[in-house]
Amino acid sequence: MGRYGKIMLKRMESEIVSYREVTKMATIKDIADQTGFSTATVSRVLNYDDTLNVQEETRKKIFDTARELQYQLKERKSRKRRPAVGVYYSYSREEELRDIYYLTVRLAVERKLEAENIERRQIQSLDELKDLSSLDGLLCLGTFSRSMVKQIDIFGKPTVFLDAMPKGERFDCVVNDLAGSVEAVMDYLTGLGHRKIAFIGGSETERKCMTAELRLIKNIWIRSGNSGNPL
Repeated sequence: MGRYGKIMLKRMESEIVSYREVTKMATIKDIADQTGFSTATVSRVLNYDDTLNVQEETRKKIFDTARELQYQLKERKSRKRRPAVGVYYSYSREEELRDIYYLTVRLAVERKLEAENIERRQIQSLDELKDLSSLDGLLCLGTFSRSMVKQIDIFGKPTVFLDAMPKGERFDCVVNDLAGSVEAVMDYLTGLGHRKIAFIGGSETERKCMTAELRLIKNIWIRSGNSGNPL
């Protein structure tokens, strides 16, 4: 290789070294050395660790130094907020112990909310709703008067009633198919030839009217061409 070729080769090697020095990626340690903070502090600041308690001046110095050294900063990922749902039971725990149905439903609701990583906030009184605007929704289990439904409606958040069905189309409801269940039982029993059928069930005495179950049984009995009282 001639003298000119050696000069060109040396120049190229020098340029390559300079390029590497310019493009060398800064490290956490480089930033820590220049700012005087520990590598742990620098790392946590650059990774947006919200649990780290440092002054705003410290954060600014670390980020400014990182930019000067052309450190490749990470984009801050917005944390997905955990949804919060209020849960209101219209009955007391004593009443729940006397009716295992409500206990079973409550436990199922709480397990489902936990499995879906949804925060559950127990509401003791509907009067609390005015101070719970941060809630994303409401689950209501039990029986509800018109005034209670009105309070829930004023709350204005998505609401689901469990085992209750207020009038109108304002709310979503999850209820048993009472009519379908009674009809299936009656069809089965009459299909076996039974004509005297006993019924054991609750009575809505406060409404002073025949329960829905009794009305269904009598209607099905008459519709099937039978006469008299099946009960």
